[in-house]
Amino acid sequence: MADSPVEIQAGFDLDAPADEIITAALGEILELDDVDPYFGFFDLGLTSATALRLVRVLRTRWPDLRIIDVFDNPTVADLAAHLERA
Repeated sequence: MADSPVEIQAGFDLDAPADEIITAALGEILELDDVDPYFGFFDLGLTSATALRLVRVLRTRWPDLRIIDVFDNPTVADLAAHLERA
């Protein structure tokens, strides 16, 4: 993997709202400039391998996040709502 979680997390504020953190991390991992919060992760190009990278990055803020949470909440909006409830 080219980027470590530390390198990726340097690009966004971990104190920001959940949707902003997820959008920033997803955009960086998938090399996207614009991420629609209601568009499916896997439609954007997320794979199982990149989903694992996303989880590793997001665990810096939400240590209990599991890969299944990404599959069960497959948009930025869904995952942000899930994380804010947790």
